Amino acid sequence: MEVSTIFHERKKGKSFIKKGIKYPSIVIPTMLRMYIHFKPLRFFLEVGLLFIILGVLAIFWIAVFGETFFGDATITILILLGFQIIFFGLLADQISFKRK
Repeated sequence: MEVSTIFHERKKGKSFIKKGIKYPSIVIPTMLRMYIHFKPLRFFLEVGLLFIILGVLAIFWIAVFGETFFGDATITILILLGFQIIFFGLLADQISFKRK
């Protein structure tokens, strides 16, 4: 099925989509903001789980190789940061649900 369209010639101005980095640097943050706004729990859950997994991997690294790269406090900070990000995601999800 074909839909006929009519394209009019541009009378003034020029296209804001150019080759290079300028357009993606404007659009990607906007897309990320919209994703965080409409699905906050999904976004923050993924980020929080990433930090928790990094903390658990650091525990295994110390258990297997017996060496610490930044100290033992790093593991605790990574895991706590992961849980904190997840809880902020839960809070943001509740706020966005109330606004709907």
